[in-house]
Amino acid sequence: MPVYSKTDPCRVMAVSVVYDKRNNRRFTSRDEGRMKFVLCFCSSVLHNTLSYQRERYLKSQTMSLLNVVEVLFTHMDNMDLLLQKIMEQAQELANAERCSLFLVDYDAQELVAKIFDSAVSDIDQPSAEIRFPLTQGIAGYVASTGDVLNIRDAYSHPLFYRDVDLSTGFRTRNILCFPIKNEDGQIIGVAELCNKIDGDYFTHEDENLAMQFSAYCAISIHQSMLYKDVTESQQRSRLANELMLYHMQVEDTEVKSLSKNPIMKPYEIGATFHQCSFLPRSIIEDETPAACMTMFQDMNLVKKWKIPVDVLSRFVLLVQKGYRNPLYHNWMHAFSVVHFCYTLYKTCSNFGFLQELEILSLMVSTLCHDLDHRGTNNSFQISAKSAIAALYSSEGSVMEVCSANVIFSCQFARQPCLLCYYSLVDNMWCGGTWERNRLHVL
Repeated sequence: MPVYSKTDPCRVMAVSVVYDKRNNRRFTSRDEGRMKFVLCFCSSVLHNTLSYQRERYLKSQTMSLLNVVEVLFTHMDNMDLLLQKIMEQAQELANAERCSLFLVDYDAQELVAKIFDSAVSDIDQPSAEIRFPLTQGIAGYVASTGDVLNIRDAYSHPLFYRDVDLSTGFRTRNILCFPIKNEDGQIIGVAELCNKIDGDYFTHEDENLAMQFSAYCAISIHQSMLYKDVTESQQRSRLANELMLYHMQVEDTEVKSLSKNPIMKPYEIGATFHQCSFLPRSIIEDETPAACMTMFQDMNLVKKWKIPVDVLSRFVLLVQKGYRNPLYHNWMHAFSVVHFCYTLYKTCSNFGFLQELEILSLMVSTLCHDLDHRGTNNSFQISAKSAIAALYSSEGSVMEVCSANVIFSCQFARQPCLLCYYSLVDNMWCGGTWERNRLHVL
């Protein structure tokens, strides 16, 4: 007799068979009625039991997938280790003996496996990667079509390659092969599970679980690739900074040459050096660092802020090397601007409204205001979508913010010459002095 579902009276849940009535008697319509009455209660019990088992299975599946997510997303900084963990988790989820994972190389039209077999791979002993055509074998078929292949008898399937078993001694009974797709639906890899441990073959539920698992695999692989790209970009950027700093290095001999002699007096440079009528470009470029030191000393900045002569020398020389050589925004332009501020200080009677800290910041900012200028304006940088526009366009004027960041960058400050900011913090000021100076310069 059929056992009907409690929720759907037309659906048969089970079949009850009663046979061999005692005393060789036949079953009667009364027996049928009794059976129907009993099976009504059995239907409720059976429905509740199956629902409970289903809920336990779903809960177990959810917890397993959450554990997979936790494992995978903690190894995205190492692609080889991530692939190893993906195979281990797939093998554990589906209760399979072995798992292999292949990534798709569309440029070469090949499947690539750096770690071929989860059972024998050792992440600490990397082996040569395995490559084969994108359309070859079971994995190739899945990579080409995007279909899931659930093969109950591997040796009877035409795509199965037996030579692998013959060479390894492993006996493949059944296979579950499924694609790994990114968020755009593109196949980025293929996973292949071999030999269901607790069954004769992989079930439909294993297929569903594998596809859910593949979604997390795709995310983790994609993020790992992005992480690798970002890391490589950072390394390239660091290398470029190191190269730039190498060319901006100030040799000790240069510092000694500039600082060995006493700082010149303004009249030694020119009788009108402190006046606006003096032409700063009349000084040859090689002598401008010494003229900068003269201005700092004549404004009493060296004594006030206790700036060692060698530190000031190194700073001025480093700033000079930080300028490119465009037609206008070059070192001589910076020297002209700092000389103009110097003459204002010397000739304007009401210049005293600036505090001493602001005067220092003014001289530093005018000396450094066009550091690393490329000779183009902000609109050009934004239209060209340059690297500095991408970095600084959201902060306001691109080139000005770029120059300010060069001053305060770790690479620049790493030089033992960042003027008197060290002594400002160490000896004279406390509580936010660096930030105040930074704001003054900006």
